[in-house]
Amino acid sequence: MQQTIAESSESNEYHPTAISIAELIRLRIREKLDPEIQKQLATLTNLLPQLDKVDDIILNAQAQIAADALLAPEPNVDLAKAVTKRLAERLKARTGFYYSIINKGSPASRVVLGLGVLLYLVLPLSLIVSPIFSKYDTVAGISIRMLGLVAFSGALGSIVSILIRLHEFSSIQALDPTIFFFTGLFKPIVGTAFALFIFVVISSGLLPITIAPEKAQYIFAALSFVAGFSERFAQDLVNKTERAVLAVQRVDT
Repeated sequence: MQQTIAESSESNEYHPTAISIAELIRLRIREKLDPEIQKQLATLTNLLPQLDKVDDIILNAQAQIAADALLAPEPNVDLAKAVTKRLAERLKARTGFYYSIINKGSPASRVVLGLGVLLYLVLPLSLIVSPIFSKYDTVAGISIRMLGLVAFSGALGSIVSILIRLHEFSSIQALDPTIFFFTGLFKPIVGTAFALFIFVVISSGLLPITIAPEKAQYIFAALSFVAGFSERFAQDLVNKTERAVLAVQRVDT
């Protein structure tokens, strides 16, 4: 008696594969088949190489159902056509470039992909937003040019940090491969946020750091780069800011 798919998930004895489905089709090609059935079998056969790469029991089962529907004594072409169409869509999604890199690529390639996606989104957006902000000199009393310099330096520091640490990602064990992708995607954003935070904290005087006005842009650019490059540096400044704020609250009370 043939085992059901539900039973196979427990016993793991029944597992249709691209090779077994190809063998099933091969045994029937000598028979005289309806042209429409031949067309659908050809479509299904052309999907088998992709199916073999994915090695997914559900997708294999879909292909098996399509083959059985076409090769049955009374073929069900409509069923096979619908299943094959959906199978092709899922295989395309599962074997696409981004999916392959995220799930099968090396940790370094996933990080670079995340960084690439971020740049792909940010660069066009910056071209749209820049003309809008160019009409103004300040935002909330802060120079837009200084904010842009700080944000850019923080993001650049994060990108450089990612690039020089690519070899280290290979030794990191992660259960979810998408962690590396999101590291490349969000680290520059975090670096930019840290850089802007440090700029605001120092400008507000919460930390006892004096900066000469004529050197401010260079100092803030350097500090922003370091904030994006080194999370430890940024976290240390956050902790110092927290202690400074608590100290001020105690004095006020």
